[in-house]
Amino acid sequence: MGYTPPAGWSEVLTGACLEVDLAHAVLESLGLRPVAQHFSTEGVFAGSVFDDCRLYVPDEEAEQARAILAQRI
Repeated sequence: MGYTPPAGWSEVLTGACLEVDLAHAVLESLGLRPVAQHFSTEGVFAGSVFDDCRLYVPDEEAEQARAILAQRI
């Protein structure tokens, strides 16, 4: 099942919530405006295979965000 990001936003990372939260902190510390969305049972099964989180940035920051994440992850 796919999910389309809201208009004006680009998905730059999907995966385990811990990884998405870390990437969120990195991008925010560099002045970008990331937003994380959690689709998981993280509160009950943290770190499990059920983790499903996504990280979005405004479209105009997507290229920069992907470049930063490619260097750091």
